[in-house]
Order: sequence, then structure tokens, then C-alpha cells
Amino acid sequence: MSKRLIIIRMRATPFNITIIQAYAPTSDYNNEMVDDFYNQLQEVIDQIPKKDIIIVQGTGMPNYNDLILTNTFGKHKASRRWTWHHPNGQSHSQIDYIMIKRRFRSSVNIAKTRTFPGADVGSDHDLVLMTFRLHLKKASKPGQVRIKFDLDKLKDPEVAKAFQADR
Repeated sequence: MSKRLIIIRMRATPFNITIIQAYAPTSDYNNEMVDDFYNQLQEVIDQIPKKDIIIVQGTGMPNYNDLILTNTFGKHKASRRWTWHHPNGQSHSQIDYIMIKRRFRSSVNIAKTRTFPGADVGSDHDLVLMTFRLHLKKASKPGQVRIKFDLDKLKDPEVAKAFQADR
């Protein structure tokens, strides 16, 4: 495994949730090291059961995993999009992301998925937060069939008599 990947899998119903925190190599590293990192990340994703909700935090990734960038959905002011600030304070960039399977896009609250520039985390990166609420269809219980009564049969005097209470 890599020192740049942290994986947690939480049991949940009806889907388990796998969160991957990825710390990608910076541009100071050579292409081979960057490729090795993304290959390791891909190996981890390949081992996750297909039904799991997959959340990848920290880095962008090619879209062949059907993952989408959640913190680029909405229109936020620039200071809520920047995730990294140069130490000289003169430049900013969006280099940190939260990705989720496209299937669960509707569960992401766009307005509340953004950065928090004022958080004191002792880093030149800002916290990125995603608000996620899983929307599920109501499951129908198998075997419960509603009985329909044919009330027109009560118009027949013989049938009606069978259902009358004795007085």
C-alpha cells in the first residue's frame, strides 16, 4: 500500500460506504512517481465492491471510474472554490477535490459542498466539505398483497344474507 492513501469502509444499509483519502504527489515529483500513485489508487478502487458508495477525497482522477467532482457542481464565489493558497498569499488554486460515483450525484447538497477558507488547520490547503444525504426509494415488502373485495357481489340477496349479522 501507499503512504499517500487512507481507506475506510463503513458498514451501512443498504450500501456500504468506502472513503479514500488520497494525497497525490505534487508537481515536484517525476511522472513515474505520479503514475505509480494513480495506479495504486486505481488498484484500491478496483477492489471495492461495485455496490459500495465510493468517495475519493483529496485529488482529481481520470473519469474512467464514473466518479464526478462534487465541489465543482455549484456556482460559488472564488474564495469558496480555492483549496490551496501559495505561501506568498498572491496566488490561489483549486487542487483538492471530493469525488463520488455519478449514481449518487443527487445525494450531494451542492450549496453546502465547498471549501472553508477560515478553518485553522495549519496548512496552505483549505478544508473541503461535502454534504451528502442518500435518497432512497421506499422499498415495498414482498408478499404483502392488498386484498380487493368485490362489493358488487353484495347486491345479490343470497350473498348479502350470508354476511348479515343475526339480530
